[in-house]
Amino acid sequence: MDMNFILANCSYLKYYLPVIIELNKRGVESTVFLLKSKRYSDPYLNIENIKLLSCEYNFKIDVIDNIKTPAINFLIEGSGHQYVKNNDKKISLTSLTDFQCLYDKYIDNVNYVIFPSEFFARYYNKLSGKNMYLGSPKYDIIFDDVKIIEKYKISHNKNALILFPRSRDVNIEQLSKIYDCIHRLGYNIIVKTRGKDLVRNLFVGDQYFQDFSWFPHTTMELMFVCDFVVNFDSTAIKECVMLNVPMINFRVKPFVCPMDFLYDYNYCCNLDIKSDNREIELAIKKISDSLFIDEFNTSIKKHLFNKQGTAKRIVDFAMELK
Repeated sequence: MDMNFILANCSYLKYYLPVIIELNKRGVESTVFLLKSKRYSDPYLNIENIKLLSCEYNFKIDVIDNIKTPAINFLIEGSGHQYVKNNDKKISLTSLTDFQCLYDKYIDNVNYVIFPSEFFARYYNKLSGKNMYLGSPKYDIIFDDVKIIEKYKISHNKNALILFPRSRDVNIEQLSKIYDCIHRLGYNIIVKTRGKDLVRNLFVGDQYFQDFSWFPHTTMELMFVCDFVVNFDSTAIKECVMLNVPMINFRVKPFVCPMDFLYDYNYCCNLDIKSDNREIELAIKKISDSLFIDEFNTSIKKHLFNKQGTAKRIVDFAMELK
C-alpha cells in the first residue's frame, strides 16, 4: 500500500522525512502531496527546495487533487484530512503544542494521533482512544557537527544562538543589553528567525539565518553546534532538551509559556526580561560550567521519549494497518 504525506507547510518536512527514510528502507513508496497555504512556508513558494529533497530522499511529489487511494495518509495536526479519499486511514502527528487549540477540531476526522508521550496528552487534557504515544520523528536524526559548521560557515569559537523574539515581546533597549552581555563574554552571536519575523540590521548578530534548510531543519542544526540558546518563552525549549543544549530563557509572555514543565530544570536559567547586565552574565557563566546530562536525561524520561527509533515505531504501526 502507498504512503501519502500531506504537506501544507514546509515545516512539516522535519517530521515527514525521517518516516519516509524508514519507508525507503522497506521498499515502500512515498508521495508528498502539496497543499497551498498563505504562509512564508507555503510548499509552492519552496518548490525547488522540495524537489531537491525529493531527489535526495526518494519520494514523489504531486498536487493534492491527485491524492492516491488506497493509501495510508500522514498529516500534521489534521491539516488536509478533507482531501483523503474513501475510508483510507489518516494518521495525524502533533507539532509542538499546536494540538492545544487544534486537536478538538480534527480528532473526529482522523483515525490516529501520534503524541510524543502520554504525559503531553494528559497534561493538556487531550486523551483519546485514538492517541498513540510513539514519539516525534523530527528528532530521529543524527547530526554531524563538522558538516553543520561547514554548511553554515560557523565560527569554531564559542557560539550562542539567539532565537529572535517577536517585536511585541522585547524592546530595542532590552535586546541591546542581551547582545552586549553575550559579546562581552566572548561569544559569537548567531541569530535565527522565521520568514515572517524579520530582524532589523541592528540585531542580525555575527551571523543571521531564516529557514535556510527545511530538512535537516536550520534551527535544530544551529542548536546542535552552539554552546547555549537564548530563548523568549518559545516552544524551542523542547528541541533544546532533546538535543541537550542549555538555555537562557527570558520571561516575556503575559501567560504561562508553552511546555512550562520543561523549564523547571537547571539546564535552563529563567530571567526576567528586565534583568541587569550582571544577572545575564552570571546566567551565561552558570550554564557554561556544566553539561547537565543528568538533568536532561531526567526531563526526557519524565516528559518526553527516546528520540532514536521513533520513525521505526511509526512505520511499524502504519504497516500493521495495511
